[in-house]
Amino acid sequence: MNEFVTDEKLKETTAKYAVIIWFAIGLILHLYHGGWRSIFTLKSLLFFGAGMFIAAIVVGLINYGLHRGFARILLSKVRELGISEEARKTILRYRPFLFVLQTLVAIAAPWLAYSILY
Repeated sequence: MNEFVTDEKLKETTAKYAVIIWFAIGLILHLYHGGWRSIFTLKSLLFFGAGMFIAAIVVGLINYGLHRGFARILLSKVRELGISEEARKTILRYRPFLFVLQTLVAIAAPWLAYSILY
C-alpha cells in the first residue's frame, strides 16, 4: 500500500475493468437470448465494438468518480481518527463495498444497452 495511484493510472484501470465486464456480460446476454448465431450479427458488432468503447469512457468515468468520492469520504474519516490503526481498518473496510458498487455499475451498463438495442 506504499504505492500511490495516480489519476491517469486510476482512469486506465477503471476503463479496462469496464471493457472486460462489458464484453463478458454482453457475451452472456447474447448467448442466453440468441445463441452463437446472435453474436455474428450487425447489431452485436455495434454492441461490442461501439459499446466497449463507450463503456470505457462512460462506465470508466463513473467508476473513477466513485473512487474519487470514496477517497474524499475516507480522507475525512482519517482526519477525524488521525493516522492510526483504526483509520487503516476503516479504509480497508470500505474497499469491498467500493468493488461491489463498481461491479454493479459495470454490469448494469451492458444489460441496459442490450435491453435498448434488442
